[in-house]
Amino acid sequence: MPWLLLPGSRSLLEREVRSQIETMIESGVKPAHLDSHQHVHVMSPIWSICRRLAEEFGIGRVRTPATPVRSLAKQSLAGTVLQRLSENRRRESPASLPCIGIAFAGHNTGDVLVRGL
Repeated sequence: MPWLLLPGSRSLLEREVRSQIETMIESGVKPAHLDSHQHVHVMSPIWSICRRLAEEFGIGRVRTPATPVRSLAKQSLAGTVLQRLSENRRRESPASLPCIGIAFAGHNTGDVLVRGL
């Protein structure tokens, strides 16, 4: 689905992700995983860029917001699409761990997370 990015924006996106990783490393922080706001990194072609850079920089995981059971995901069209994408990406990235708290993103409490566990 390369149409998701405008012509020329793929290289700009890669430069931005690379720059953020390099800034962290130069600051003494070794990223344990890659993630993004609203999980846009699971979409094509952003996913392939993040996977490649994670490998290049020795980052062990690219977060896949797949829940262990569907009932823990948002029960909406967007939630369903995110879960499908994430399940596919998780097969490509077996080091990823399942996520909890997705259904209540921005509104999580200790009780919500305990129920998710």
